[in-house]
Amino acid sequence: MLINTGQAAGELVCNANVIAFRTSEAAQGDRNLEGGGGPPNPPAFVLQAYDLTRPECLADSACSGGGTPTGRFM
Repeated sequence: MLINTGQAAGELVCNANVIAFRTSEAAQGDRNLEGGGGPPNPPAFVLQAYDLTRPECLADSACSGGGTPTGRFM
């Protein structure tokens, strides 16, 4: 199943249970992907992971909001 996460993805890795990728905050329009209140300062890269074992991920595009920012990399 193809799911559009709406995120710029680079350096993608996955297995049967998890997909993870690096997203540039600059590529996302300088949007703060870590849930902060304002723009990132400075923009960085965020590692996002999606747990594909969640039942909601079995439905079309239900998993699109399920990414978890797991780290910030300069």
